[in-house]
Amino acid sequence: MSNNPKQVQTKPLKFKIKKVKEYSPEIGDYYKPNKTLPIKYITNSGISKKPEWLQIEGCPCIIISVSDANQTVELNSFSAAPGRNFRIKLDDLRDNFIKCPLVDVYITNLMTILINII
Repeated sequence: MSNNPKQVQTKPLKFKIKKVKEYSPEIGDYYKPNKTLPIKYITNSGISKKPEWLQIEGCPCIIISVSDANQTVELNSFSAAPGRNFRIKLDDLRDNFIKCPLVDVYITNLMTILINII
């Protein structure tokens, strides 16, 4: 009798990683911010010196333009004047905003339901 246990030969596991197509926002899409932040708006000569409360939690924004080269999105909040647009990075859009799809010309996903567990 041998005291050596049988050695099992295992093959290395091979995984295929599927790349998930990233969602790219389009002009006219609606998004709802997760938090309120003061943001500098776009002016004719560049960006404003003082920030304004343009990103307000729960207040929808519409995408005005998308720049793939700069990885930025230009938005207009429903709480701001029509010309008071602001620009954020695509990463900030994905992290701090929730998409609000249109269903029968109505903006959906606006209500946040809070459930208290007792």
